Amino acid sequence: MTNCSSVVVVPRQDQGEDTHLTLKRGLRRIFSDDELPHVAHFSDGAPYFPDRPDLLYSSSDCHSSVALQVAPIGLLPVGIDVEDKADQAARILPRYATEEDLEVMVHFPEITPLRLWSAKEAVFKAFSRYVRDFRGDITLIEPGLFAVSRLGEVSVSYRSGSELTRRSIGILQVGERTDRPLREQSRLSGLARPRLRHPARGGGSTHHPLRKIRL
Repeated sequence: MTNCSSVVVVPRQDQGEDTHLTLKRGLRRIFSDDELPHVAHFSDGAPYFPDRPDLLYSSSDCHSSVALQVAPIGLLPVGIDVEDKADQAARILPRYATEEDLEVMVHFPEITPLRLWSAKEAVFKAFSRYVRDFRGDITLIEPGLFAVSRLGEVSVSYRSGSELTRRSIGILQVGERTDRPLREQSRLSGLARPRLRHPARGGGSTHHPLRKIRL
């Protein structure tokens, strides 16, 4: 285990492989067998290492793969999400995208519905304590940058999963905060917030608001 954030994506060996077994294979890519930590869950489902309070942990799974992120305790919590259902993400786009999100997506066509879905999931996991309205409290500003109500700007990185599967996979992780202020001319409502000072608990909730939507 290094002193920086580690992100691992592990394809399932087969469609029936248990998610916990796949995640354990991922953890073995970060930790040695002697260091492999026990995984527990908070009441909201967020994973954590009870015997490693110095580390933050976030995980996600989809049909074809699982993704996990481990990082030392620091300024920001962690959040990661992996998705591979691009058609479904596009079909339910109005349920998780605001008009402002859609306007930004017109100017940046590389932001697909799948990327937006994954990004909002990752941000929600990291800052679920502050997000009351999943759709409206996490707002797209530009590629890789979101505004979280009551907090400020949060950067999100994207990694393509094409090397792992023929399906399109978006993998997002919450990154370091930006030091520049929100645009004065921004039309996004409710974004004039102080930049992040009091981060949420590390690990990030595994509760998925979008999963409540019947696809």
